[in-house]
Amino acid sequence: MHKEKVFFAKRVTYTICNICFMENVIPDIFKSPLVNISWDAFWEQLPEDMAQLIPKDTLVLSLPFVQGSQEEVQLVKMLAACKLSTEHYNVVQMTEGQKIAWHLLRDLTKPTKVLLLGIHPEQLGIAALFVQHEINNFDNVKWTPTLPLTLLQANNPLKQHLWTNVFQQLYL
Repeated sequence: MHKEKVFFAKRVTYTICNICFMENVIPDIFKSPLVNISWDAFWEQLPEDMAQLIPKDTLVLSLPFVQGSQEEVQLVKMLAACKLSTEHYNVVQMTEGQKIAWHLLRDLTKPTKVLLLGIHPEQLGIAALFVQHEINNFDNVKWTPTLPLTLLQANNPLKQHLWTNVFQQLYL
């Protein structure tokens, strides 16, 4: 029985090798669908509009909102309730699916807390699973992923949960 398993494993390995290297064909890893060109964003510099960011304790990453809109008012109220003024936080608006390298953003802003409003960690090149609406520790930073401002605005139970279980623990 044992000899059959070893023979089968050798045969499978031999078959795979023959498929890959039959007639001296070497797979082209650069045009492979495994490494998509969209991942290049994590090797590029930050967009020019982020050059004015300075180190602050809190980094807020949000889907875009219009200046003076209800979403912006909601965000300012949330941060003011945490006793934060504009000197304490940076706000970066990212479009859905936009990718920005976390290591560059971290080095520029040096946050100890990150609030993700509708932004997924994978957009920052982070391969980690965060618990939604809770404090998560990653890379010596406290992360809070939650809904975008448009959805958060109408969800009073979630706002209460964030206030009690996140913001009061982080800021008060």
